[in-house]
Amino acid sequence: MLPTQGLPRLQVFFDCEAVSAMTRTRRLPVACGIGVLGAVLAFGGATTALGADGASDVAPSLSFPLTTVVYGDPGTVHEVTSSDVPAALTGQECTVSVTADNNESVHPGSDLIVTSGSDEVTVPDVERTAGGTTTAGGPLTLGTTITVAVQLGADGVFSAGGTVDLVCVAPATVTTSSSTTTPAPPPEVVPADVTPDVAPAVAAATVAAPQFTG
Repeated sequence: MLPTQGLPRLQVFFDCEAVSAMTRTRRLPVACGIGVLGAVLAFGGATTALGADGASDVAPSLSFPLTTVVYGDPGTVHEVTSSDVPAALTGQECTVSVTADNNESVHPGSDLIVTSGSDEVTVPDVERTAGGTTTAGGPLTLGTTITVAVQLGADGVFSAGGTVDLVCVAPATVTTSSSTTTPAPPPEVVPADVTPDVAPAVAAATVAAPQFTG
């Protein structure tokens, strides 16, 4: 991935019609409107979320401008943008939300694919309507990177922009406590065949009050 620190965040526009004229007959995959400076613009959200040292545990947010254009063979997949995932979020299941904004052109069958680790979320047919907006999402278990790609439709052209946001909720911490209860001592049991020793008390009463003998 290209380094973004220190590079100016400028919008770059390419003459995509001229590029199209040169490449359409050869069907070479060409991306217009993103380039080096366009990539800086697209990665802007992710760079802010990750911080300068990449140590933040904030989920990255990716975007690519409406001027993005990709040419290629029908059905081929082309990476549009990507970002590293913070180590603290690797392996965590998050909810991905994708918003795709189409230009006035219509390119049926253009699918956006968000991939991380072995998981992916596909947003189908995002250019079916001129000027339309498509939103979709789903669960995504994060790997070490997250990538946004496009699978080209039947005409081999993609021209749209969009954003990808992640919502990651930290697992709840369960705290358990244990208490120790001391059982009460068992009651004292006196066997039925044992007579309590009362003789000393009887003797003491006799000495204190001797009987009158006349």
